[in-house]
Amino acid sequence: MEYLSSIPHDAKTYLSFRGVDLLKEETEPNPDWETKPGHRFSFEEYEHHVKANDLIDLSSAENTLMTQDLKDHISRNFATTLTDQDFQYGGLGGSDRLRGLLAKFINNHWHLNSEPRKAKGALVKEIVPDNIVTTPGVYAALEHLSYAIANPGDGILIGRPLYGGFSKGFTFSRSRVKVVSVDFTNDRDELEIDAFSEDVIDRYRRAWERSNEDGTRIKAILICNPHNPLGRCFERHVIEKLIDLCCELNIHLISDEIYAMTHYERFPGDTGSTPFTSVLGIPNRNKNQDNLVHSLYGMSKDFCCSGVRLGAIITRSSAICNVVMTNSFMSWVSSGADIIWSCILADNKFLQHFFSTTRKKLGHAYQTMTAEFKRHGINYYSEGNAGLFIWIDLTYALEKPMPVKSTDASREKFITDKLNPGTGGLKISSGRAYKTEEIGWFRIVFSREDEVVIEAVNRIVNLIGTPKNPKK
Repeated sequence: MEYLSSIPHDAKTYLSFRGVDLLKEETEPNPDWETKPGHRFSFEEYEHHVKANDLIDLSSAENTLMTQDLKDHISRNFATTLTDQDFQYGGLGGSDRLRGLLAKFINNHWHLNSEPRKAKGALVKEIVPDNIVTTPGVYAALEHLSYAIANPGDGILIGRPLYGGFSKGFTFSRSRVKVVSVDFTNDRDELEIDAFSEDVIDRYRRAWERSNEDGTRIKAILICNPHNPLGRCFERHVIEKLIDLCCELNIHLISDEIYAMTHYERFPGDTGSTPFTSVLGIPNRNKNQDNLVHSLYGMSKDFCCSGVRLGAIITRSSAICNVVMTNSFMSWVSSGADIIWSCILADNKFLQHFFSTTRKKLGHAYQTMTAEFKRHGINYYSEGNAGLFIWIDLTYALEKPMPVKSTDASREKFITDKLNPGTGGLKISSGRAYKTEEIGWFRIVFSREDEVVIEAVNRIVNLIGTPKNPKK
């Protein structure tokens, strides 16, 4: 696609004001989806060796390590899952088959049926099919949910760094809500806090107060659990405090849990990592909690099927389910996608093999990449144990001395341009896309074969050097 360098002078004569606004956003290529000219090392070529002029793209969070297992399983089971009804319109919000299987999966694999059944008189209720509405991906789920709970101009609080897709998703959505970022390392000259500790509760509260005073009414807090780009899970007691805060303020807590099953060992015998806890597994101890707490899930990450485009809103709020269901006729899920997820979820033996093998392969890939980082003295965020990426510190490669008229964007571009000269380069995600609080941090995906992982780190060293020996 050819991107426009500027908006056509007569665009307002044939586009809506919404179209013009979107065109303003897209006058530059999306850094996550576009690359400079050069041979791109595609997934189909993973069986071959990386060539010197290949562009290695480790910016998209996709797990190719399990593709063959999935292809084999789906090809064997698709036809037997297919029914006559799949050739008809079916029902809005997903088939009864899929919603039933997904409810069972969540209860079993997210341990909702083994959580403390009661806590201070409160009960953990299992998820039932009527709590689930499927959508064509989690972007669509976010769009539908924000449309249901917020009005144009309302705000959603998200802590930094935050997944860059949230900003794009809300900007392009019909809801037209605003992302209001919350700082944890430098909030108005206050002390740095751990973004996964109970200290965040006070930061969120004050961000809510300030935003409302400034005229942007806050309707929700959105967390990514496990976190993107840090790869860390929130502890149970912190999630409980977040739910308490949202119920007190009468705002929603939305948890993007798309990496719920994508965890691994950072080193052999790793037992110190925080396990995943879903917001759905917290006992109902607040008035209106069922109407304010929601989970988003999908196939893209845990099931390595980003191209299938299938997500879900999971909420115990009957009103929100009905609003989203009614509105989903504009984003109906294909029966083909419905079948694919169903034939995976229906096979418990395959699920056990799939997730066990995924954890082993991801652990190996993570350990391979971090061993290379350590060998070259490259720092990285080491608390993550989930997701498909590592948050790495490339601040040593920032241009020095800093140009007088430089901006955060130009300083970061100095690194990205050196990493991606056109051929033989490396594409990783820039920190600015995640609203990082310190320029020079990048997200790099590690869910690839050893050869690709090792070559990627070698290219970092060859193109920008190391902290001890940065290249000019």
